[in-house]
Parts: sequence; structure tokens; C-alpha cells
Amino acid sequence: MKIQFVRILQRILFLWVRAEAFPADETSTWFDSSRPTIYVLVDRGLSDLLVLNQTTRNLDLPSPLAPNTLPGLTRHRSVYSLTSRNPVIDWIRQRPRHSPMLQEILHAIRENPGQDLQLLPVSVFWGRPLARQKHWIQVLFADTWAVAGRTRRFFTLLFHGRNTRVIFSQPLLLCDLIERIGDDENKLRDHLLTLLSQQREATFGPRIPSRKQIAEAVVADPGVQSLIASHADSSPQNHIRAYGYCREIFADCTQLTIEIMLRLLRIFWNRFYANIEIYNIDTVREAALSHQLVSLRPIHSLTYAASSAEQKVSFILSSRSIQRVS
Repeated sequence: MKIQFVRILQRILFLWVRAEAFPADETSTWFDSSRPTIYVLVDRGLSDLLVLNQTTRNLDLPSPLAPNTLPGLTRHRSVYSLTSRNPVIDWIRQRPRHSPMLQEILHAIRENPGQDLQLLPVSVFWGRPLARQKHWIQVLFADTWAVAGRTRRFFTLLFHGRNTRVIFSQPLLLCDLIERIGDDENKLRDHLLTLLSQQREATFGPRIPSRKQIAEAVVADPGVQSLIASHADSSPQNHIRAYGYCREIFADCTQLTIEIMLRLLRIFWNRFYANIEIYNIDTVREAALSHQLVSLRPIHSLTYAASSAEQKVSFILSSRSIQRVS
């Protein structure tokens, strides 16, 4: 992309966007300007790149759009995105993730043992966490864990662009990283993705898994697998039935739907149940500290394993009775 075109887009973007950088300390306390640097982003979004470029300019840091100075990497810019260039095609063809740039980075380090490179993970967050939003329109277009398309990203930028935050993680020396986890491309990418995911979790809260992910984890549990295998007619149909039960029991919701329904429920509750007194709730609160509360439909029963440091107890829960079994 032409640098002149990027500068024009950047000026247009920052007519509205206001970005705040963290940490707010002097860059000399956490950044080594003597080493070649590559910024690491999760997404390939142009808006994230433009915000990062303007932020580095304000902080007098190297530009992510500048060519890398390490021998063998001069044809690449100083920014690397963890997301695949063509994720849909990779998913259709069922091919593993492949990054020519990351491979060339590792090759350059092997060919130049005296050289080192620092990776600087950066997170760009549009607006405040979802639970802190006040207006409904801000909730609908809040920045969350979900992958945002171009239309949603435009409205997120429009409603939250003036509260953008750019968070720089601690720089990582690539040679030290290779000594710890090896020079495998996938391991290095997964490690960087984990670091950025932890930063997003610290900002927006834990990621809510989808119903499919929960169902796969439950069916893959050794206890569930042994129950499936114990049936005389053990067949693939049993796995299909197990997935069917999971779809009936588990809710398919996102962080956005939870926040919207929570606000609707709060309005409904405050209007119709303003003077309700609840008794014996202390027992439930104490149980919630060490157990997960399960809400059941009247027609289902399931086995719930409650684990603690001292004991493991199984409960058979049904709509009519609660039986403790050893």
C-alpha cells in the first residue's frame, strides 16, 4: 500500500478517532530503540494499523510501516498480523496456517546469529468494556471477542472511536523466545496469540465459549466417553445423541446477547418484582463459591460432577429429586 495513501486515510480517520496509549510511562523505560522491532497485531484491520501508526508517531517510536532493518527482512514492513490473509480459503481447503513472513523472520535469525529482533505485541481496543456502556446503541456496536466484519467495524469505529486504547505489551526478544519454546512457526504464533488473548481477557473479561465448543469438550470427557462405550450398541449414533443432548441443555449465546438480555431483565425485574423478599439465599451464595450453579429444564436429568480439593462427589439432578451417589 502506498505510504501517501496511508497518510491520507490516517488524517481522515483521526478527524474523529482519539487514541490513548498504555503504558503511559516514558518509552525509554520499556522500549529498546537500538534493536530492530516488529509490532504484532491480532487482526489485519486497516483501522488498527492506522491507529498504531499514529500512536507510534506520537510516542516517537519506529513506524510499523517502515521497512525492517534486519538483513533478509527489508522487503517486509515492521508489523506482523497473526490472522491469516485468507482465513475463509484456509478453512475451506482445510490447510494449516502458513505465514511466509514469520518463516522468513526465523530464517533471518538463523542466518544472522549475532542479530536479534524484538517483538512488540500490541492490542487496539475500541471503546470501553461492554458492561460499562451506558447507551443501547453503544452496546450493540461495542468491541467484543466476536470477529467483526467491515460493516460492524465501521459502526464500532463511529460510536467508540473517541475512546480508543492502544496497549503495548512488554517487548519480547526473539532469540530468548526461541530458546524457551523452539523455532517452530506454529508454536511461536500460538504463544504470541496467547499473550494478546490474555490482554484482551484482562480488558473485556473472559471469552464465552460457543455451544459447539462446550459440547465438544463435554463429549470428549473421559467419563462421558466411557459411558458411551459401555452401551452394548456402541456406535456413532451414540455420539450423535450425546451432541443432541448438549444442544438441548446448553445455551448458544454471546457476550453481546448476555449484556442485552441482562439489561432487558433488569428493566422487567425492577418493574414487576420490586418488593420481593428472598429467604435462605445465603446457602446458595456459599455453594456458588465452590460449585457452579446449574439451571435445569423440568424434563431433563443429568450427572453433574462437583470437584474440590478434598472430595469428588457426583450428583444426579432431576426436576423432582436430588440424589447423592458415591
